[in-house]
Amino acid sequence: SPNITTRAIGGHVPQSTYSKTINDNMRKSLSCETDCIRHNGIVVTGGDMSKSFVPVDNAEACCNACVMQSICVAWQFVPDNGCNLKSFLPEGYLELAASDNDEAIFGRFTDRSPTPRAVILHGTTCIHRNNTVKFIKRDINTIWIGRYMIERGSLKRSINIDEFSVVSCASMVDEIWVPTMWHKKTFERIMKSLDYKSTPNIEIVEESVDVSLFTPPPCKCKVNVSSDFDVDSKSHSAGEKPKPFIFLSIFKWEHRKGWDILLRSYWNAFSASDDVELHLHSYVPRSERSNSNISANIEEFAREEFGVSSASYLAKVRWINGFETAESTGSLGNCGDEECTGSSYTTEHDLLIKTSATQRVYSRLDMRSLLENADAFVLPTRGEGWGLPVAEAMAMALPVIVTNCTGLLAFTNSNNSYLIPIEDEEDEYGYAVPMGGVLSDLLRLVYTGDSEGGQLVEESMSSHDGSVMPQPTSVVSVGCCNKKGLLARKTMVDISANSVVSSVESRLRQLALSRGWKM
Repeated sequence: SPNITTRAIGGHVPQSTYSKTINDNMRKSLSCETDCIRHNGIVVTGGDMSKSFVPVDNAEACCNACVMQSICVAWQFVPDNGCNLKSFLPEGYLELAASDNDEAIFGRFTDRSPTPRAVILHGTTCIHRNNTVKFIKRDINTIWIGRYMIERGSLKRSINIDEFSVVSCASMVDEIWVPTMWHKKTFERIMKSLDYKSTPNIEIVEESVDVSLFTPPPCKCKVNVSSDFDVDSKSHSAGEKPKPFIFLSIFKWEHRKGWDILLRSYWNAFSASDDVELHLHSYVPRSERSNSNISANIEEFAREEFGVSSASYLAKVRWINGFETAESTGSLGNCGDEECTGSSYTTEHDLLIKTSATQRVYSRLDMRSLLENADAFVLPTRGEGWGLPVAEAMAMALPVIVTNCTGLLAFTNSNNSYLIPIEDEEDEYGYAVPMGGVLSDLLRLVYTGDSEGGQLVEESMSSHDGSVMPQPTSVVSVGCCNKKGLLARKTMVDISANSVVSSVESRLRQLALSRGWKM
């Protein structure tokens, strides 16, 4: 609605039995001379609009700038610091805002109610951004929405700052938006266990993926239409080196993502003689007390878990860092006739680590390129809020092997994914426990060709979203040959951005009508 402002930054408006419509004084022409109360020597902290700064050089121009913005209820001008506009005023602002700058001028319109607005707090912003919730002035004109997710079913042992922020914020907003039914049930259970006096309404608003960007790649391999699976997936031109089967995994290097389960299961499933590679696009977050050189972490894990002097004696693993791969600076893989020393990472690689801050962050196009080069995607995660890399891989029609848990339950199932079952009990931190033995079997199944998931079904090859899908007689990639991959693509199209936007718009309209706002 044009009469409602939606502001996203990133708690509880008093309940009222009366409704409120948009008053005429929200739109009426105000006069800086007659309608504005001014205070000298006052600088108000808090309440700034998202684009609050106005480049003017006097108080009168600052006041007029506020008049022109329907959401602006106050302004302040400080010589040499310019003009700032405010959409609300913190409680007790006059008592808290005394300034030593006698030239500061603060002005407020007492008869101007703020424009009705919905403020969406994404993630932990209500704690991290200047204690937004603490200083918010509660009024009937504002609907506070928290858009949150969590990755584990229970907060065992300890709670990190992000989880503390989410749970604290969730108790103070009018409504919580979560991406899946699993999250809704989890939030209800956690907030009940923490003995909150009241729990906000919880609505499911799904995430989405850009299915126009993440679309199946051009065809790569020949298809035997009479076969249930692409039996010629590794075909190549004369003289060209055969392409190995590539499993791709994208994640932060932390316990929750299950990197240890992935490496253990992969090396149990394959040997150095198999024509297969595991590509890891990963980094070590600051919260992890781990070596930032992931290749060194992989080597250490290989020695401890498999008793080898080097990971090069095992099935090949490549760490993709920045827009380089470990191969360019010393790769993990089969040494062939060369001696495997386990120290193939040179000073060039060390330099890459030290200068990583200067490298560009992977763009969505870069991520698509990674997926396009892969034959399957795998992530034995212990818990996901949503799982964007998984969703993007599914949009690319890749076979995905993922854990049957948490946020992934919203869009993965036995028809469109290879699901890793979990143990009945959570681990000591409250995370799911994927079955590594089953993961090894699934890796072999996808690598060798799944007679069910790999069936070529002509009806499934038809366009689901207006894009042209490869036909069975075409030259296609392994992902396009896989029935589960095709159904995965259809699933992602069904929850594309347009459908999510429609859900958000519908929910905001319902909230506005519940307040009696004119639409």
